[in-house]
Amino acid sequence: MARCRKSAYPSTIAALVATLIAVGLPVHAGDSTFGMVTAVKSANVVTFRHDAGTYDVLVAGVQAPAERADAENSKRFIARMAVGQRAQFRFDGRNAQGLMVGKLYLDDSSGRVMDLGVEMIRAGIAVPARGYQGYKYGETQTAMAEARAKKIGVWKTAPQR
Repeated sequence: MARCRKSAYPSTIAALVATLIAVGLPVHAGDSTFGMVTAVKSANVVTFRHDAGTYDVLVAGVQAPAERADAENSKRFIARMAVGQRAQFRFDGRNAQGLMVGKLYLDDSSGRVMDLGVEMIRAGIAVPARGYQGYKYGETQTAMAEARAKKIGVWKTAPQR
């Protein structure tokens, strides 16, 4: 009679997941952790530092401009608004390149919590990402309408769609 040998993989994976949860690293969509935005990598990618390490995070729900001048404006806006600020990172998942994707919530000086992605859209430096389902209450559409009405950012010269 052949003897079946049990694989060590399930217990190893369980131990790894338990360790990630213990240090506070988001593992599943909807998980969140607190830390600080420490740098701006591109028009919609920031560096987020947490007790367990430092991660590059793609801001969920926004499509940043590809044009160089607009992308630089986006980076400057994010730097002014987020770098050095405590933030809550809510994990949505990973993109095809393996980059962490999620929402970043910042506290302003008045104690109001702001969603970085919505604020980027409201400032006209980004538009809502097509097909993104993470906003249920039309926050991004409202923010885009405000930016378009003020003709700021990408809406200065863009045709009204």
